[in-house]
Amino acid sequence: MDSPSLDAAEAAAQTAAAMALATSSSSSLSSAAASASASALASASASDDAATHALAVQSAQHKIRFQLELEFVQCLANVQYLHYLGQQGYLTQTTFINYLKYLLYWKKPEYARFIRFPHCLYFLDLLQEPVFRTEITKKPCVDFVAEQQLWHWQFYGRNRSAAAAAAVAAAATAAAASTDASKPITAQAELLMPALRPLQQDAPIS
Repeated sequence: MDSPSLDAAEAAAQTAAAMALATSSSSSLSSAAASASASALASASASDDAATHALAVQSAQHKIRFQLELEFVQCLANVQYLHYLGQQGYLTQTTFINYLKYLLYWKKPEYARFIRFPHCLYFLDLLQEPVFRTEITKKPCVDFVAEQQLWHWQFYGRNRSAAAAAAVAAAATAAAASTDASKPITAQAELLMPALRPLQQDAPIS
């Protein structure tokens, strides 16, 4: 009678040990899976952070580049600065000439709206010409251009107002001429109306 009881106890003990081992193995596998999942999430989060940081750095770099190029382009409105560039030999360097050609994108409306000194765009066009790049290194040319620029600032507003007034006057004259051309027909119709009224009154009603 004792032997079966011992055998049953041993079987129960083995079963319990097997279950404990299975549970331990399952727990280990679960822990490993959880650890792997956490590692993957951490890696994905780190990757997202790195991408966000890279975008932020790139955006900051683009902003700085935009500001630097905007400032440089507007410096071209200064004739003395153009003379300095010529004296230093920049206007004969192929890389600098190509850079000036690249800066022509500032003439596009979406970029030109940031320009506060529009003369810079005019000089940017002139700098595309080899003759101007050569002549701007000479003091007499610089003085002449600076003088013309000063006169433009002094009289452009006045001349523009006069031109606008002349355009308005021309438009008014054209409108008056058009009105005068239609007056004879209108006057003739007004003269005929009294004669037509009796006929209209006597006309039978159908």
